[in-house]
Amino acid sequence: MQSIFYVRHGQSQANFDRIVAGQSDSPLTTIGEEQARSAGEWAKAQGLSFDVIISSDLQRAKRTAQIIAEKVGFPEESIRYNVDLRERYCGKFEGKPTDDYFQTPESVSIKEYGVESLDALHERATRVLNTIIDSYPDKTILIVAHSGIGKMLRLVNDGRDASELDKTISIPNATILRLV
Repeated sequence: MQSIFYVRHGQSQANFDRIVAGQSDSPLTTIGEEQARSAGEWAKAQGLSFDVIISSDLQRAKRTAQIIAEKVGFPEESIRYNVDLRERYCGKFEGKPTDDYFQTPESVSIKEYGVESLDALHERATRVLNTIIDSYPDKTILIVAHSGIGKMLRLVNDGRDASELDKTISIPNATILRLV
C-alpha cells in the first residue's frame, strides 16, 4: 500500500526575519537544522522508513531532506529533487515583509505583484502529486517542500478547489504529516 508523507522545511532565515522567500533561496537557521534533525529522529522512532524522498530543489528544503535522510538511514544521493515542489512564486513580494503579503488581497497580489495564481499552483500541485502517485505504487514516500505548495498538495489530495487555500495559515516547520 502506498503511503505519502509531507514535511515543510525547517525554519529558514527568511522565516526568522519574517520576509517572503517564495522561490528565492534562504538557508536554514540553526533552529531549522535542529528542527529537521528532530523530524528525522521522530520518523525513526515511529518506525518510518522511506523508499523514496522527493524534495524541492530550493536550499532550505534540500537541506531539510538531507538531514532527515541521514537520521532515517536513507542514502543522501538517492534523494530526488523536483522543481514543481518549489514554494508558490510570490513575485514582487519576495524579500519583503510577510505582513505585506498576507494583508494584500489575492486578486491584487496576482495582478499588481506578479504572484503565482492559485489556479496555477493547484495545477502544479496536481501534476506533481499525480506523478508521484503513478511513479511509486506501493512505496512509502516523503515529500519535503514548503508551506504554500504543501497546503495546495493537501487540497488536491482531498479533491478541494484552489480557492480554498488560505495564505495566512502556515504549516509548521519540520512537522511530518501523512498526506496519502
